[in-house]
Amino acid sequence: MSPPEKIQLHLERYHQRSNYKYGRAERYEVPTFFDRKRVEEEMQKSRLSAEESAKLKSDFVANMSHELRTPLGTILGFSDLLKKTALTAQQQEYLEAINTSGRNLLSIINNILDLSKLDAGKFVVDNVSFDLAELLHGIRLMFGNEAKQKGLRFNLLLDSAINYPVLGDPTRMTQILLNLIGNAIKFTETGGVTVSCIGAEEENDSVILNFSVEDSGIGIDELQLETIFERFTQADSNTTRKYGGTGLGLSITRQLIGLMGGAISVKSCRGQGTTFEFTIPVTRANAAVTVQADMEGQQLHFTTPKRILLVEDTLLNQKLTSIILQNNGFIVDVAENGRQAIDILRGEQYDLILMDIQMPEMDGYEATCYIRDTMKIAIPIIAMTAHALAGEREKCFQQGINDYLAKPFSESDLLFKLSLWLVEKRSSEAVNPEDSPVAIIDLGFLKKQTRNNAAVMSDLIRIFREENPKDISKLSVAIARSDYTTIYKTVHSLKSETSMFGLRPLVSHDLTSIEELARAGGDIEEVKKCFSRVEQVCKQAVEELALLQP
Repeated sequence: MSPPEKIQLHLERYHQRSNYKYGRAERYEVPTFFDRKRVEEEMQKSRLSAEESAKLKSDFVANMSHELRTPLGTILGFSDLLKKTALTAQQQEYLEAINTSGRNLLSIINNILDLSKLDAGKFVVDNVSFDLAELLHGIRLMFGNEAKQKGLRFNLLLDSAINYPVLGDPTRMTQILLNLIGNAIKFTETGGVTVSCIGAEEENDSVILNFSVEDSGIGIDELQLETIFERFTQADSNTTRKYGGTGLGLSITRQLIGLMGGAISVKSCRGQGTTFEFTIPVTRANAAVTVQADMEGQQLHFTTPKRILLVEDTLLNQKLTSIILQNNGFIVDVAENGRQAIDILRGEQYDLILMDIQMPEMDGYEATCYIRDTMKIAIPIIAMTAHALAGEREKCFQQGINDYLAKPFSESDLLFKLSLWLVEKRSSEAVNPEDSPVAIIDLGFLKKQTRNNAAVMSDLIRIFREENPKDISKLSVAIARSDYTTIYKTVHSLKSETSMFGLRPLVSHDLTSIEELARAGGDIEEVKKCFSRVEQVCKQAVEELALLQP
C-alpha cells in the first residue's frame, strides 16, 4: 500500500471512530490524495490567472497614463506660452478656463496613478530636509487668489515655534494639503477657510505636526462621515453633479498620511462646515534646507550657449519643448527616436539630452544603454515620460539616466532640472579631486535659494562643513557593518547636501546606485566602490568651502 493510500485509510477510520450522530457513526467524505492534488493545481491556476489580471490592469493604467498625459501636456504647455502673449481681456478669460480645466483633468489622472502606485505597494515616501514655512507660503500663493475670487477669507496659520527645517516628504505633504484645501474652497460658498499647523516637540528631535483645515461650507451628514474616506465616494450624488470630482482625493489623502506615520479625522454637520484634522510626524533637521527655486519668469544664463539634444517622437511635444528651450537661449536639435539620436551623437556633441521614454524603433531605455555602454558617453540625460507609474523613476536611474521629468511639465519644472545639470565647466562623470585642479563647488544654486544673502549663505556653508563629514563617517561605518537601513537613510541626507552646493552632477549616479543597492540588500562591494567616489568629492568640497570660509 502506497503512503497516500495509508494516509487515506487512517483518515477514514478516524472519522468512523470519533464522529457519532443519533447513535451511529457518520461517514464523512474525506478528500483523497489525488483530490487534494487537483485542488492545489486549480489554486495554482487561479493564482496565475489573478497575477495575469493584475499585470493587464497595470499595463492598461500605464498605457492610459501615457495616452492621456501626452496630449494634456501639450495643451497645458501651449496655453502657458499663449498666456505670455498680448491678449484681450476676453481671450485671457477663455485661456484661463482652458488652463483650469486642463489642470483639473491632470489632477484626476494623477489620482488614478497614485492609486496604482499604492495598490502595487511601490509608493515611496521621501525623507528630505525642507522649510515648512516656505511650503505653506507656496500653498498660500496657490489658493489665495482662488479664495479671493469666490469672496472667501483664507487664513493660514503656522506655529511660530517651528522656525527650523524638518525632515519629511514635502511633495506628499503638499499633495495632502492641496486635496483638503482644494475641497474646502470648492465646497464653501460663503465665509472662509482656515488652515493651521501646530508643532508638538518630542524626544530625539521628533516633532508631531498637527494640521487643521476648517471651512464654513456645505458640511457632511453624520451618517456619511463613516464612508467619506472610501474610494469613489462623495457625500451624495448631488455633490458630484454640482461640484464634480471622482471621490478619490480623500481616499488617497488618508493612505498618504498613513504611509507617513500619521492619522486623519473629520468633524462635520450638514450646513455647518467641515474640519479635517491630521497629524504627520517629522524630525527636526540639522542639515541645510533644500527648496526648489522658483524659476518662473527667469532665464538661465551661461558664458556659452548650451546645446540640447531633444529626443521626442511627438511633433507637438517637439515644437513645445523646442520653443521653451529656444526662448531661454538654448541651441536645440531634435531626434525623432533613440536610433536617430545615436546617429546624431556620432557626429555632434551636446551638453545635455532630453530623452523621451516611449518611442518607436528604439525607446529611451535602449538608447540610453547604448549611449552609456557602447558609446561610453557620460552626458547628462533627463528622462521625459508620461508613463508615470510605480517604479518608473527607479527604472530610469537603473538604466543610467541621471534625472526624471514627468509629463506634463511646466516651463519652471524644465528650467529647474536644467539648472541642476548644466553646470559651467562641469562634467557629469565622477571626478577624482586628485586628478582635477578644477574647483567642484558651485554656489550659483545656493545664491538663488538665499537671494544672495551673504549671512544666510555663510551659515549654510558652516552647516555643510560640520554635517557632511559626519554623514560621510556615518555612511562609512554603516557600509562596514552592511547596515542597509542606515545606508539608505544617510544617502537621503547626502543627496540634499550635495545638491545645494552644486555637487549633484558629480555624485548623483553613485548616490542613486548606493540607494538602490541598499533598498535591495545588494552587493556590498559595489556599494563600497560608489562610496569611495562620493567620499572623494565630498572631501574636496569641504576643503574648498574652508577656503571660502576659514
